[in-house]
Amino acid sequence: MVRILNTGAGTMNHVKLRKRRGKSNCTLHQEDEVQVHGKRYGKSKKRQGDIRKHGDVEACSRGATQTIDLSYKNISGKEVANVLKPIFWQQSSRVTSLNLSNNSIDYYGASQIANILKLNKTLNHIDLSYNNLDDKSLKVLIRHTIIELESLKEVNLSWNGITGETSLRDLCEIFEEEDNDSLTILDLSHNLINDPELVTRLLISVISGSVNNIRSLDLIDNPFVLDGEHVGILTRLVMSQEEIICNININVQKQTTCPEVAKTLMNMMESKKPKIRQPILLDVVPEEGKINDELLHLEQ
Repeated sequence: MVRILNTGAGTMNHVKLRKRRGKSNCTLHQEDEVQVHGKRYGKSKKRQGDIRKHGDVEACSRGATQTIDLSYKNISGKEVANVLKPIFWQQSSRVTSLNLSNNSIDYYGASQIANILKLNKTLNHIDLSYNNLDDKSLKVLIRHTIIELESLKEVNLSWNGITGETSLRDLCEIFEEEDNDSLTILDLSHNLINDPELVTRLLISVISGSVNNIRSLDLIDNPFVLDGEHVGILTRLVMSQEEIICNININVQKQTTCPEVAKTLMNMMESKKPKIRQPILLDVVPEEGKINDELLHLEQ
């Protein structure tokens, strides 16, 4: 069953595409039963305005934004195109979040995803965790998805087989040279990234934040180990920055050779995060016709 959470006009509708017996659970067909607000619509019984048909997919009506959950569907790299094309290649598509976690998507599947999403203008979150993605997969996603999609803000690639041998270099070049201010959250935790030099370069690029807008980078449970020299380079960089906007997640006990120094570095980064200035609203009622902004809205 494919579940589409459809939000529009301040409400959340639930649309379920239920498979008939014998059908694959990762392809959509126009014969499949569609349930909207508890009412079922088969191929010969559709209510105009509730369901819009495009090709062989049943989609929610115009103007809606969608969260597509295709996790745990055992989708392979060869099948992913057949699943995503009917969803994204329709003019009315307003998909903002796509969950493809816990499937069997490999490099071929990553290439298909990149091709299908290359013209998308609404997607801001994609979850590809717990798949079979490798270094080549990340490279193709970097060049054709992470860079190209201006709306994309969050990418989850955790629990894959990414080594970073070549892909991390591409990622560093993007963060160092290209103005990419859309992506804010990148999860690369629980992979096979093992090159401390490339990891240090990546951390330098996100800490400096000159041409990127990364707010969170997760590298927990990767086999790289930063030594004292790497931590020293990062410490000097942090000391030279007035503000640090990025939250970096690493295990200082397991992923550095100098955990105490690394812990000091992380504390220093935390202390340099921008302070959120909360307005103070005073319980003061001004005279009728007079509004004193200084009394109603003060900043710390």
